[in-house]
Amino acid sequence: SMIYIKNNPDSVYDIDKKLSAFFNSLSNILMGVEIEENKNFFIKYVLDSFLLLEDTKEEFKCLSCKKFNPWRT
Repeated sequence: SMIYIKNNPDSVYDIDKKLSAFFNSLSNILMGVEIEENKNFFIKYVLDSFLLLEDTKEEFKCLSCKKFNPWRT
């Protein structure tokens, strides 16, 4: 089956708006601009985007993701 996605300017604007925060903080980290502040914002953005549990103090693993559904036990 085929999927049709209507392309309109509003979609491009919405996508750009959502991704600008992600790329802005990442580019600032790579350029060495306010590293600590941008690092914290970047980590929070990634956690929120992928719905990772906030109370995870260990390394971030797939098992801590709210959306993780193991298909093999």
